[in-house]
Amino acid sequence: MKLAIVELEGLKSRQKTPIRVVCIDGLALNLVPLLLARFHQLHPEVNSHLIVGSGQQVPEWVRYGEGDVAIKFSLAAEPGD
Repeated sequence: MKLAIVELEGLKSRQKTPIRVVCIDGLALNLVPLLLARFHQLHPEVNSHLIVGSGQQVPEWVRYGEGDVAIKFSLAAEPGD
């Protein structure tokens, strides 16, 4: 029984931490995939998932918990910032 518990604890420690990155389509083709690849090299324990949307969707997704990090370009601050 102790061996099974130790093995289960080991499996838990190997699970990757998920992070949902949302960005606008103009950044999704080159810049963000390059950034995520570099980030994964530095942090292999993190499993990133890229979600692409419009400039209006991206901040809303983070605001409502559908994304963890937003990357977009805007000259004006978002409402609530």
